Amino acid sequence: MKKILSICLVFAFLFSLCSCVKKPDPADRYTVRVVALKGPTGMGLATLMSEDEQEKTKNDYSFLLCSEPTEVAAQVLRGDFDVAAVPVNLAASLFNKGADISLLAVNTLGVLYLLENGTEIQNIGDLRGKTVYATNPGATPEYILNFVLEKNGLTPGADVTVEFMADASELAIRLAAGNANVGMLPEPSVSAALQSGSGTLRVALDMTEEWNKVCETELAQGCLVVSNSFRTEHPEAFRTLSEEMKASVDAVNRDVSAASELIAKYGIVPNAKIAEKALPNCHICFFVGERAAEIMKNMLMVLWEANPASVGGKLPNDSFYG
Repeated sequence: MKKILSICLVFAFLFSLCSCVKKPDPADRYTVRVVALKGPTGMGLATLMSEDEQEKTKNDYSFLLCSEPTEVAAQVLRGDFDVAAVPVNLAASLFNKGADISLLAVNTLGVLYLLENGTEIQNIGDLRGKTVYATNPGATPEYILNFVLEKNGLTPGADVTVEFMADASELAIRLAAGNANVGMLPEPSVSAALQSGSGTLRVALDMTEEWNKVCETELAQGCLVVSNSFRTEHPEAFRTLSEEMKASVDAVNRDVSAASELIAKYGIVPNAKIAEKALPNCHICFFVGERAAEIMKNMLMVLWEANPASVGGKLPNDSFYG
């Protein structure tokens, strides 16, 4: 009887110890609200979305994919997000509008290409006297094109006529049909146009390569920004987010075929074949810390010098860089 009583007391003691052990912190399973723009800026999320769907991630995630930058901007300004994938100039503009955000990473470098129906354009100088069709006036593509033209001694509007169209899909259709001779498009619109175009349509110039010829700083078009309240109030979830996003980008770049299926599945790009052709040309990356800050500062300086309004009127102060 004494032996049984002793065993019972031992179990009671162990139970009391277990009840005092701290339960897992709910923050460990914080649901991170991710807002992203469809296209290259959101491509690096594809594996993370799949891992989250299979409940293989340390954090929980909710994803909102938007077709227009204005949709992402509205979410950020309302504070209905924890991390957002946005164009670099929009990140600066949102910060200057009072959004309580900071830079997490540069996640997309150059995605612009010059297409031609023909073989006449072999270098930037060959654009003299030509009309180049483009999209997104007042945004980074216009300023990137102007920067490259000017660094090559060409004046936009004088030496080269630039005509803007409503959107990239419309220009892709015109180029594919041969109704426009020279046009600058971002991926995946480039791959879509080439897939459906005539045999004369080709990539004449890689605008990232042209940028690198005339600029010592890297061309960046997309980045990740985080809510500062999320960053400070949920530090463990924030660290996990960084790790899991980097792992996702690495996986996307490592297995393009598998990633392309996921990119199409989640509607980041509607067609897996186009995604597979486009992905290697989108320069998806995950640069953080000093490298990200340096890339962003230099890129935003170019945009600010071209048009201060493109970054919200002024360059972000140091608090933007975390």
